[in-house]
Amino acid sequence: MGSGMKRLMLLTSVLLLVSSTARTQQGDVATDTELRVAYCLGFTEQFQASIPSTLEFFADRLRVRLLGYIQARGLLDGVRSTAAKSAVIAAKGRGWADGVESQAARAACDSKCVGSSNQSCRVDCLEDLEDYPAYRWLKLCIENDPLPY
Repeated sequence: MGSGMKRLMLLTSVLLLVSSTARTQQGDVATDTELRVAYCLGFTEQFQASIPSTLEFFADRLRVRLLGYIQARGLLDGVRSTAAKSAVIAAKGRGWADGVESQAARAACDSKCVGSSNQSCRVDCLEDLEDYPAYRWLKLCIENDPLPY
């Protein structure tokens, strides 16, 4: 084979590889598990920013696990597509926002039940939070660990 033919084959191989990589990245979207982990990461980071230091250790351990999963899936570097990374960033932001909303609802229960000698006021108020979509989603992060390991 002549050197011109070798160069042509090499160029064709490189073009096919680049084309294949571009097609793969275009079809790359974040999975449901990746989005759920990102959502829970946002919630955990919001929770960690607003809790007393006695609980910070446990929140940080969960945050490290969630963040490790997102990093291992290539969602924080140039490995994954822009669409996948954007979806994860949006899910994380929604988790943070829902954490703020849920915290405000819990604080409202505390205010409503101030001076109440009966603990049932707070229990009843917190049970009513089940109707808030943000609270239901956050409960999924707490009660059902989204990580596969």
